[in-house]
Amino acid sequence: MTPTEPLYFAILIFTGAFTGVISGLLGVGGGFVMSPVQYWLLQETGMQPDLAIRVALGTSLFVVLFNSISVTLKYQQKQAVLWKQATIMGVSGSIFSFLGSTVASYLSAFTLSTIFGIVMIIGALRTYMTPSVREEDEINSNPVLYIFAGISIGFFSGLLGIGEEYLGFQLCLSFYILTCGKLSELRLL
Repeated sequence: MTPTEPLYFAILIFTGAFTGVISGLLGVGGGFVMSPVQYWLLQETGMQPDLAIRVALGTSLFVVLFNSISVTLKYQQKQAVLWKQATIMGVSGSIFSFLGSTVASYLSAFTLSTIFGIVMIIGALRTYMTPSVREEDEINSNPVLYIFAGISIGFFSGLLGIGEEYLGFQLCLSFYILTCGKLSELRLL
């Protein structure tokens, strides 16, 4: 398959549309959808796997940036953005995303795709297994938790090319930083 074939473009358009719907519904950037599709498509064009994975991850993060901004603005219209927490996590995450991307540049495509798959499976299981939390629970205001979450989210975002929303959701569930009812209100830029 070549990048000029109609099927190649159709797959990209479908993936983009599907990712947009998922972004709006779940409040995620969509890197967990785009990265594997792009990786597969780039390999189909003849690109070597080690280069294809890096291009897929970088491209995914760029697209996720625009999805995140769009969805954040929509949530802000409903006054559903926790700016203080998002800023703390966003700044610390941005710094550590450079470390994650540096580590990724030294790993093979097999290792990166294996880590990606494991993180996706753990995230899906974690989301499924987490019990509901009462809506009236308070949001944890300890900034140290948000700094730790930002560091973890930033590192893995840089490493795996998935946006901070997916990873942030998993960390918030894991440490109950936020109640389940408030998770969708925390948007990371």
